[in-house]
Order: sequence, then C-alpha cells, then structure tokens
Amino acid sequence: MKRNLLKNNHSIQTIVIEIFSVVFGVLLALGINEWRENLANQQAVNEIMQNIKSEIVSNIDFLENVYENNRETVRLASADTLEEKVDGDRSIVPGIQLQETAWKTLMSTGISQHLDYDTLYRLSQAYSLQENYKKVSLSLVQAAMNTSAYTAANKSTIDNDSFTKEFLDYFTMIVQMEAQLLKSYKDLTVYLDIETTENMLLQDSVQTNTKK
Repeated sequence: MKRNLLKNNHSIQTIVIEIFSVVFGVLLALGINEWRENLANQQAVNEIMQNIKSEIVSNIDFLENVYENNRETVRLASADTLEEKVDGDRSIVPGIQLQETAWKTLMSTGISQHLDYDTLYRLSQAYSLQENYKKVSLSLVQAAMNTSAYTAANKSTIDNDSFTKEFLDYFTMIVQMEAQLLKSYKDLTVYLDIETTENMLLQDSVQTNTKK
C-alpha cells in the first residue's frame, strides 16, 4: 500500500511537471511572438516617421518660397509711398500643393496606434493647421476665379494691384497662417529628430540583446 502511495505521488508530480512545461512553453512562445510583433511595428513606425519627416521638410522648402512672395506682395500692397508701389504688380501664390501623403498613410494603416500620444498630438496639430491653410487657399483661388468670371461677363478688366487691394485683408490672413504653419513645421522637425534618434537607439539595443 505504501508502495502504491509513493507510485501515485510520483505520477502526480510527473503530471504537474508536464503541465507546467506545456504552460511555460506556450507562454514563452506567446512572449516571443509578441516581442517579434512589437519589433516589426517599431520598424514600421520608424520607416513611416522618416517619410513624414521628409514630407514636412519638402513642405517647408515649398512654403518658405511661397511665404516670402506673399509677404512681400502684402507689404507692397499696403505701401503708402509711390516708390514702393512701383514694383507692386505681383500676385499672391496660394500654397495648395503642400503634401500630406505620408500623414494619410500613417492614419490609414493603423500604425498610428503604436505611436506615443505626444508624437501623434504634435503631428495632428501640424497637419490640421496645414489642412485649414489649404482650405483658405482654395477659397482664395475660388474667389479669384469668380472675380475673373465677373469681370469677363461685364467686359471689363481688373489688374493685379486692384485685385490685391480688394482682398488685402484676406491675403494678410493667408500670410499670417503661413508664418504659423512654418513655425509648426520647424518645431515638429526638431522634435522628430530627437524622437527618431531615441527610437533607433532603443531598437538597436533590443536587437543587440537578442543576438547575445
């Protein structure tokens, strides 16, 4: 009887060990799989953030030229002296060509859920400002087309100087939005430089530890 009891205890220990081994194996496999998914997600985040940064830098280059032209146009249109008005026959250029492909890709692929809140908030702020600016710019283009259509229908003409003066307050708002958008872009690039560097260092550290 004692021998049977010892045999039963041994069997129970064997079963417990086997169950523990199976559970441990499953948990280990799940942990490894989760780690691999997190690493793949981080790599995807780093790649798309590089695309967003390139997109923003491109937008900065484009908008700086537009801003300089538009600011000078508004300045000349607001000039009080005849000397300054001599070269004032120039046009406002709306920046409707600003890009947002990388941002839309981020929001449509689900990768955004792997970004920290601060990064997502800063990106959303900049691109929301860009969207508002483009809407105002498109409204300006529509206004210019309507004015052109009206003058054509009445068989009259309107020169750039008269058009600029008519919409001067509108143009001034455009220039102010451009200045604000440029500042938002540049602040964001500084932040993304720091964030990208930290993420790359973290990823390299994880890969190095894995190889060991």
